[in-house]
Amino acid sequence: MAVGSDLAASALITMNLKTLNVPFIMCKAHDDTYREILERLGADRVVLPEREVADKLALGLTHAGVMEYIELSEEFGIVEMEPIDEWIGKSIKDLELRTRYGANVIALRDKDDIQIPPDITTPITADHIMVMLGSYEMLEKLKK
Repeated sequence: MAVGSDLAASALITMNLKTLNVPFIMCKAHDDTYREILERLGADRVVLPEREVADKLALGLTHAGVMEYIELSEEFGIVEMEPIDEWIGKSIKDLELRTRYGANVIALRDKDDIQIPPDITTPITADHIMVMLGSYEMLEKLKK
C-alpha cells in the first residue's frame, strides 16, 4: 500500500486490510514516525524507499568496490563487490573469508559466467564480481 504522505489514509487502509485478514501488508512511509504508526496498526513490513536508496548509495560510496547491496535484515545482507586487490590470484579457500570476516561467498561471476555455488579453489581475477552474504560488521572489516 503506497498512499503517499497522507498518514490518515494510510492508517485507515492498513486497519481495513488487517480487518479483512489480508495475510501480508506492506506499506510505504516517509519517516520513522509514520513507520512506527503503521507497524503498530499491523503492517507486516514498512518501507521507506528514499532511505533505502540513500543507504545503498552511502554503502557504495563508503565501501570501495561495493556495487550492489540487498538488505535481508537490520544486520545482514547480500553484497556484490569487486575483489580487493590483495585477493587477486588467491582462491576463496585461501582467503578464509568466512573465518576472517564472517563472509560467505555465494556466487562468483565474470562477464561470461556465474558460479553458484562458486568453486572455492578457483583463483579470483580482477574481472570477477563476488556475491557475498554477511553482516554490516563484515563490510566494516573488509573496508579496513
